[in-house]
Amino acid sequence: MLFLLRFLLLQLIRGILRLLDLVTRLTTGYSVADGPARARRLSRKYEHSAHVVGVRWRAELSAFSLPTELEDFALVHDSYRHPEFILEDRHITLMLVNKTHAVFCWTDEVY
Repeated sequence: MLFLLRFLLLQLIRGILRLLDLVTRLTTGYSVADGPARARRLSRKYEHSAHVVGVRWRAELSAFSLPTELEDFALVHDSYRHPEFILEDRHITLMLVNKTHAVFCWTDEVY
């Protein structure tokens, strides 16, 4: 039951972030999810194509499941970087892969 409540709270938080994103994008050009307009344009180039985001909330439906989709997270934009930074940091590990994204995470543990 607790997992279901956390998951529902995640959906509420994601909805609030989407609404905030829409308002800020229309009024200032800044996207909570994707950053400023200039950075979004630059992200189309390989050198700036790794989208770094901050996880504000994570939830799954049971204690035995791992996040398998981006929808399992409430994310906010941090920066766009060169993809090679993933290879340069030993604290970054592959978390999930879907049809459009490879998702990596930063961890304190290094194996």
